[in-house]
Amino acid sequence: SHTYAESGAYTATVTVKDDENASGSATLTVTVTNAAPVVTAGANQTITEGGTATVSASYTDVGTLDTHTATINWGDGTTSAGTVNATAKTVAGSHTYAESGTYTATVTVTDDESASGPASLTVTVTNVAPTVTAGANQTIVEGATASIGASYSDPGTLDTHTATIAWGDGTTSAGTINATAKTVAGSHTYAESGAYTATVTVKDDENASGSATLTVTVTNAAPVVTAGANQT
Repeated sequence: SHTYAESGAYTATVTVKDDENASGSATLTVTVTNAAPVVTAGANQTITEGGTATVSASYTDVGTLDTHTATINWGDGTTSAGTVNATAKTVAGSHTYAESGTYTATVTVTDDESASGPASLTVTVTNVAPTVTAGANQTIVEGATASIGASYSDPGTLDTHTATIAWGDGTTSAGTINATAKTVAGSHTYAESGAYTATVTVKDDENASGSATLTVTVTNAAPVVTAGANQT
């Protein structure tokens, strides 16, 4: 018996020799077919959006002389090459997910005869709320306009956002989003002096929201008097 390490067509020759060194031979053909690699993708993973999933897969191949390459389809429309360690028979790769969701990542190992074996794992990407910076506190006089220039960040780079500003005097208005600069703008006129807490809230398209506040101090303005025309 004999174990073949590589596919191919082999001629096996059987030779029988007697005790006077006379021998006879006969042959047969042993056809060894290729076997695809068998892959284990590794454990399912849960990360937050903007985070990195790291795959550590393994594989086996009965063709011990085969060489291998690997690809990883991340399930979000992107595919990358896996890093093969031929000695340990492992495949490594990493990927950053831009949007929350549940993704099927498929690791495929291909041998040098184009036979391949796939295996999959699930990557669950959870949503992250925006982080908001409201901007500096302000001091204005009553009747003047406070202008807010807030900013926000969100690791979900494919998220869309809306914003509201509660001005602290019972009024709320929509903030103007600049999605490229990731800023929120808004303005409001205060009718009465006082110290007001203005709250800027940014909400993503999955209804997760982040807020930040600033203080608007409105100082009193003295009356301006017009006495009227001189009289005689």
